[in-house]
Amino acid sequence: QYSLFFCDIIKKSSVQDQPNPELFELLKNTLIKCNTCPKINLLALEFYKNFIITEGIYNTNTIPQNEEQCLSIISKYIHSPLKKPLQLDV
Repeated sequence: QYSLFFCDIIKKSSVQDQPNPELFELLKNTLIKCNTCPKINLLALEFYKNFIITEGIYNTNTIPQNEEQCLSIISKYIHSPLKKPLQLDV
């Protein structure tokens, strides 16, 4: 679920046919880590923070420290509500 969620954030924040190697690398590295990371919530927070920094949409004095704050900032940036994906552990 999170892998598709990360892809959706990148898609909604990008203009079609506009190269953005920094976001591509962020997404690629995050998707690779999804295969081996046992704590997806920590990986998600890392992705959100790196996305916010890469896109330059943070206050330099306060980078968000939790998932809710990050999702709120990203939602406003992409003009689309984001809800944390349901993650079922097996």
